[in-house]
Amino acid sequence: MITKQKLDQLYKVEWYIEENGIEGYGIGTYSLFKNIDDGMIYFDFKIDGEKTIYRFELKHILSIQEYNYDRRSNL
Repeated sequence: MITKQKLDQLYKVEWYIEENGIEGYGIGTYSLFKNIDDGMIYFDFKIDGEKTIYRFELKHILSIQEYNYDRRSNL
């Protein structure tokens, strides 16, 4: 289940596309997109620091977890 995202929160997203045997993960932000032509809902994922948005069918998303990086580098 995809919960409502928090503003300025990064998420770790894992996916698997069985048809192509492609698996992966990334850290970034997401939004949901409903295609008005076919009514399908897609998962748009923008990896932190990249300009590309990846669009997945919801069935390919394995997990979504809040990602909180450690800020100890300031010490």
